Amino acid sequence: MQVFYSNSILGNQAKLEEDEFRHLKVLRKKEGDEVHLIDGKGSRYLARIDGIQSKNALLTILDQHQEAKANFPKLYIAPTKNIARMEWLVEKAVELGVDSIQFMQCEHSERKKIRIDRLEKIALSALKQSLQLHLPSLFDLKPFDECLEEMDGTEALFAHCAEDDEHISLSKIEAGKSVCLFIGPEGDFSTAEIAKAKEARLKTISLGEERLRTETAGMFGLAYFKIRRL
Repeated sequence: MQVFYSNSILGNQAKLEEDEFRHLKVLRKKEGDEVHLIDGKGSRYLARIDGIQSKNALLTILDQHQEAKANFPKLYIAPTKNIARMEWLVEKAVELGVDSIQFMQCEHSERKKIRIDRLEKIALSALKQSLQLHLPSLFDLKPFDECLEEMDGTEALFAHCAEDDEHISLSKIEAGKSVCLFIGPEGDFSTAEIAKAKEARLKTISLGEERLRTETAGMFGLAYFKIRRL
């Protein structure tokens, strides 16, 4: 199924612009053709192309399917020095199901800037490819301490590599529950950050005995919760 994305849907009218419009032209779609649209907010539409202009296409909505949003995890992660690994993670996280991705600036972080616009394009492409309907929100870098302040009763899980008697297994987390998953940088969370996480009542979790790369740890956590939903 070929799917297009539009954030310009009002009533029974829709518009395709920029990259989506260019894709429409590459596929040589013409007036009268029917196409599938998504809005990233849970709806899939069947639409008819009614007009192709110089910079956009106008469509009429013929049918709509709405899908409720599942309790996907919220991922808090420190981006890797090699940004290609984060681009890969964003793509796979969308395929597996993630509510949002908040990038964090931690004490051991080696990357201080990211191109959030590029990552959003990768997320949208993954959404369309995997035929999902809810586009995850991606948030630019935020200091670790500010991320902790956002925890307001949501089940927050904190993965780190240091020796810790308080580590619990992911299997102890209630299936289907909304969670926030914290994954640190390549040098792991600092001792001070681990202490702050515990003070904020985050649950320290174990991802196994192996030491995983940052992007692998993120994928491991998301894949685990995906399996629990099956």
